[in-house]
Amino acid sequence: MYQMIFFFYGTDSYRSYQKVKQLRDKFAQEVDQAGLNITILDGENITLEKFNNAVTQPGFLSAKRLIIIKNIFSLASINSWKEDVITYLNKVTDSSEENYIIFWQEDLPDKDDALFKRLQNFKYAQNFELLDINKLVMWVEQEVGLRQGQITKPAARLLAVNVGNDLWRLAGEIDKLVAYKKDQSIIEADIEQMIDGGLEENIFQFTDALMNNNPVQAIKLLQDQLSLGQNEQYLLSMILRQYRLLWQMKILLAQGLSQQQLAQQTKIHPFVIRKLTPALAKYQVSDLQKIYQKLIDLDYQLKSLPLKPELFFDLFIIKTHPSK
Repeated sequence: MYQMIFFFYGTDSYRSYQKVKQLRDKFAQEVDQAGLNITILDGENITLEKFNNAVTQPGFLSAKRLIIIKNIFSLASINSWKEDVITYLNKVTDSSEENYIIFWQEDLPDKDDALFKRLQNFKYAQNFELLDINKLVMWVEQEVGLRQGQITKPAARLLAVNVGNDLWRLAGEIDKLVAYKKDQSIIEADIEQMIDGGLEENIFQFTDALMNNNPVQAIKLLQDQLSLGQNEQYLLSMILRQYRLLWQMKILLAQGLSQQQLAQQTKIHPFVIRKLTPALAKYQVSDLQKIYQKLIDLDYQLKSLPLKPELFFDLFIIKTHPSK
């Protein structure tokens, strides 16, 4: 059997969705403008019978068909017929001569799963990981450009920091900003005026909860982010950044620097400095140093110990929130 197999997966469901959409649009334009040879199998609706029918059915007035199989790893019954799918894939010769089959998973499957391992061996397997902050800024600039808009580099960074790694929301905010500015460049003041912080605001609230001796609220804020699918390593990196900034600011402000001088010397955005400054009165330099070291320890534990991330975060909060 000559089939072209694609496997897109990972925690960044927006970019994987865009990739699937790109291939679907290309197929519709070049092969099947009427859409009669495109089949989508989604989540709970997938059965072995539907899978077999989809991959074996001949095209209608076309030699090729496009089959999109979405979230097959999330299906409760998949274990009972997973081997059948693997057997089918083992018979496939990767070629564009016949059908295109896209396996699209909106999260990260178990890496030890036999079907995952088999799909990963195909040429067009791609893991869409969450973007780090520098790549996120570049993505913002590219998306603004695709919408025929303009944005300054500082504004792109502020938008990325303020919203976080939720590309679905970021795309919506970019649409709003481009429509608002029209032919003008988006600047930092536009971000401050129009965008409510997402992950960044959550981290501000998290540190406030710790300072106000409210570990229950701090735990809830982090659990909310984890339940939304936020990557624990990225979440930890944001918390580390927050406390590193507090530590750095505490030392420099004690030396007599103004907020403006602090922004110039550290390259920290003035908006961030204004939000963090009120928190400094509740910390000593030694407190911030101890908390930062505990966060470094937490980073090591997350990477090396086979326990749930929620447990490590909860223990960190309990150990570090200010005692009465």
